[in-house]
Amino acid sequence: MLRYVRADREGFSPEEVAVLAEAFEQACRSVLVRLHDGGEATLELLARRIVETAKKGELDRDRLVKDGLDYLAARGAARANDHRAAPSRTPPSFA
Repeated sequence: MLRYVRADREGFSPEEVAVLAEAFEQACRSVLVRLHDGGEATLELLARRIVETAKKGELDRDRLVKDGLDYLAARGAARANDHRAAPSRTPPSFA
């Protein structure tokens, strides 16, 4: 999480960085991200979302966690819908 805060270069105080780190850790425990299954990209999305939300002024840990998890859930739902809406490459069977 700290690498995303540093990379962002926003002026978070040490106390605010601690809140962001706690929110990130709690959210990660909630989604049980597995790094070997593409989880690194999920962690990055989650961390970036928490930082972006904090930049807008939200520094309540529980709300940061909820927003991050809601964001991941919405992205997952959007991906699932994209896959369902994709045209089939096999012709329909009329048997």
